[in-house]
Order: sequence, then C-alpha cells, then structure tokens
Amino acid sequence: MTDIIGRIMAIIECILGINVCDGISADREPFGFESHKKTDFSRISTHSLRKHHKPLGCGQAGIVWRTNRKTAVKAIERERNYRNERDSYLRLKQLEIAQIGIFDRPTLIDFEDSMLIVKMAIVSPPYLLDFGKAYVDCEMPYTLEQLEEHLFETAELFEPQDWPNVGDAVLELKLIGIGYIDIKPANICVRRVDTPD
Repeated sequence: MTDIIGRIMAIIECILGINVCDGISADREPFGFESHKKTDFSRISTHSLRKHHKPLGCGQAGIVWRTNRKTAVKAIERERNYRNERDSYLRLKQLEIAQIGIFDRPTLIDFEDSMLIVKMAIVSPPYLLDFGKAYVDCEMPYTLEQLEEHLFETAELFEPQDWPNVGDAVLELKLIGIGYIDIKPANICVRRVDTPD
C-alpha cells in the first residue's frame, strides 16, 4: 500500500509541475503533423460500419470498429475529444514511442479532422489506449485533492501488483506532455482475460 501511495503522490507532483495551457484552439496545427497520404474516409459511414462490422468498443466519446485490415476506425463525437486523441497519437508517433512502460499502444495510421475519425492499429494486452480525455500540453483542471481522490479510486480498480506499471505509464505520458486521466482496466489492460467458452 505504501508503494501505491508513493506512486500516486509522484504522479500528482508530476502532473501539477509540468506545462501550463494557454487554452486549446480548435484551429491550431496538431503537434508533429506531417503531410502524408490520406485514407479516403469519404467511403466510410457510420451506417456502413454498423451494418457490416461489430464495434470493438464504445463509450462516452465515440465508437471503435474493427476493419478487415487489422486496423480500427474510431469515430469520435466531440471535437475536443477528437483533438485530444489525435494530438496524443501524433505526439507518440513523432517521438517514436511504441510502448508506454510495459504497454503497447495503438499506432496512428491516419485521421480525418472534418469527420472526427482516427484510424489506428489494433493492439493486444498489455496495452494502453483511449486518449480522448487526455490533456495535451496543458494543465489539468483539477485541484490536488481531486487528483489524489481520482488516483486512489483508480488504483483500486487494478490488482495491487499491477498498479506500479499503470502508475509508471501515467507518469511517462505526463513527462512527454500528455496528461492521462481515463485510468481504468478497459483502457489500460495489463493482461489478457481468458473467458470461458
């Protein structure tokens, strides 16, 4: 328990000590944006995805579908969540970070700003994903007490032996300017869970 408390305090110190945001502009250039061959997203519609593909997952911010090319397409509902997701993946790509601690992360393949869609590789456990609620290059709008409470609550969602890896990954992200707060086993999967047949 002492180790968990120490890691939570280190995360809080790191989060509060780095990067103050001037505000996020909806029309700013994404960090690390490079010209690249774009996917033709005009042929993708949520209707056709729903009709032909079972969603991999869905949540408050959007829905993720598996494609027939071992990739996933995520349609995000809110622009802010889309920009957080896109900018986080662009940061990781620019810094050539394939793993965050022990966790794989989806590789960004493409994105389409006008449709709020990102296309990414599919990963297997252990993985860390879903950056829609992340804060890129800005201070999180939480007090020390709120962050403490949040981290203690999320630590309880994980096995005690897994929390050090989870905490280290959150710290590693913050050190590169990504404040990751959507800490839960669905987003940070430590190991494959075998389901009975």
